Amino acid sequence: MPSSKSGRTTSKNSLANKRSTDPIDRLIYERGLRIKDIYIDKALDLMLLVLNNGTIIRSGIAEHKRLKGVAQLRLEKWSLIADGTGLTWPDLDEDLSLRGFIHASYLEQAVRSVGDPIMKVMNSGRESKEGISSLFPGARVGMGTPLSYQLHPVHHHFLLPM
Repeated sequence: MPSSKSGRTTSKNSLANKRSTDPIDRLIYERGLRIKDIYIDKALDLMLLVLNNGTIIRSGIAEHKRLKGVAQLRLEKWSLIADGTGLTWPDLDEDLSLRGFIHASYLEQAVRSVGDPIMKVMNSGRESKEGISSLFPGARVGMGTPLSYQLHPVHHHFLLPM
């Protein structure tokens, strides 16, 4: 049902009345997170995205198949799209989203945070059920072949700062 106020709706099903439950979408669309600039170094397989809040997201060029074999000069021919929520390389027919970069970055961070303690146990020679359990309090450890312990973790959530 239209409102008496111009440009507004009172419908509960309106997109304007819905708030995203996805933390990445909330950062981008509700809090205005945007790509400000990027720096590319082909020799280092490095792409750095500078965001408007000062955060830097690191990505490997080789992680993006259409960018992988491209020369430095062509990689530098990018532009921002969708109000800074994406990047495009028109001559390469490649578009990448800020959402994708954030997702990949936090996924890598989560895996690293879980993997690092396991590697410390493996490298210290404490390859015992007790050693693994000490790293993951509350986790149940099932027996398997050495170093193929079956972890049944308590649900941990990696949340973005809001």
